[in-house]
Amino acid sequence: MYLLNLKSKLLTLTAIFVALSSTAPLAIAQSIDISSMEDVKLKQDFLTGSKAGTLNSNDLLKKLSAFSSYPAPAAFKDSIYYVNDAVYGNVPFKLIIPKSYNPLVPNALVLLLHGAVKASSFQDALPGHTNSEVETDPLVNALRKTNYIIVMPYADPKKNFDWVNKGYGKKDNQTFNSLINLLTQVKAVLNVDDNRVYAFGHSDGSDGAFAIDIYKSYFFAGFASYNSMFNYLFAKNLYLRNAVNRPLYVVHSDLDDLRPMLQTRAIVKLLDSLKTPITYKEYLGYQHQDKHLMMDFNNSIAFMNSSIRNPFQKNLYWETNDLANSGVDWICIKQFDLLAPKADWHKTYNLKAYNKKTKSWYDNVQYYSKADESAAIMASFSNNIFTIQTSRVTQFEILISPAMVNMAHDVIVILNGKQVLRKKVNADNNYTLSAFSKTHDRKALWVNHLSITINAEN
Repeated sequence: MYLLNLKSKLLTLTAIFVALSSTAPLAIAQSIDISSMEDVKLKQDFLTGSKAGTLNSNDLLKKLSAFSSYPAPAAFKDSIYYVNDAVYGNVPFKLIIPKSYNPLVPNALVLLLHGAVKASSFQDALPGHTNSEVETDPLVNALRKTNYIIVMPYADPKKNFDWVNKGYGKKDNQTFNSLINLLTQVKAVLNVDDNRVYAFGHSDGSDGAFAIDIYKSYFFAGFASYNSMFNYLFAKNLYLRNAVNRPLYVVHSDLDDLRPMLQTRAIVKLLDSLKTPITYKEYLGYQHQDKHLMMDFNNSIAFMNSSIRNPFQKNLYWETNDLANSGVDWICIKQFDLLAPKADWHKTYNLKAYNKKTKSWYDNVQYYSKADESAAIMASFSNNIFTIQTSRVTQFEILISPAMVNMAHDVIVILNGKQVLRKKVNADNNYTLSAFSKTHDRKALWVNHLSITINAEN
């Protein structure tokens, strides 16, 4: 596959011009195919001969990581856009481009998730809905004054596009997959620093940011949560130990009458015991939405400015029962057997819930005490040696980058104490291009992968 073919795969980010009737579904009166814009086309001299071998792997990686042919800022308005999603159709979002944005320079991005999800709808993107949860979010105006690209999607719980409620036990909520799809499409047309993408929110938005940390942390550098409930309602696969892979910034206030601070303290204590890189602050004398948000805001900006993603970190942990949330960075669970015995280190963490009215603790399925069965993997690498421990995993993949291993030497895989593989891994341009086309990630570039099946012999 020539990289030239990627031109047809550049995903469309389309300005939204909606019908005049506020009762009608979202309708597009005019659209702009961003991938057809001259400035964003991948240049012929960049593409020629990658398959034929005139570009070696290192040159291809350099060209991908340095690519900067993006539209000028004038092509974008501080306005509402949409992406077409396979599950939800046209998903609207507010896009705010900072005045400092330079298409030649990678720019940090914040996914800002609004609160009050129950009151939100895709219809809020229609003209005249200036009091939508997107427009009235308490943090959006402060973030506007920063140098971050801001992406604010509109929730629509009636369509199950909901980052707070899984859907009363339904297993078909694809919200977090669709959020990644949205951001991937944004990265196809804006020069985003892949190592400086953050999820940020207050109230329901903070719960969504925390859930992304558990499900999709590979895409982000860090997470900021104000007055979070640390929950994704009716989900039983919010495995807390996944939070160890990324830094988390948490703020709460003691007079919050919606989310008891004692509950937050208990979850923070557990996360800390798991060695999660968490920063936690409490503000006394403030309610759920109060002055403490602006008092602390600059601290969250400092947190993001200092949190840079390393997609090649040496130690990873991942737990899942859903192949849609299969891994983090360079480790990916491909198959599992939830009826198999668990490894001793693969533990379930139980927490009680706090009743603010009775000021007492009780068992509650929503606070991790009855999580669904899961599979887990622990992985590390050093000096071309990958050391893997698994629990209930039957197949996994290791993604390979020259930033991790010496490609001139053999790669060794030690699985559950036994060496199961030793071989040289060659770079494959087709693999690199295929992976890039799915993520538009110019920092986490993979040149090949190892697929390992676990059986009685290993």
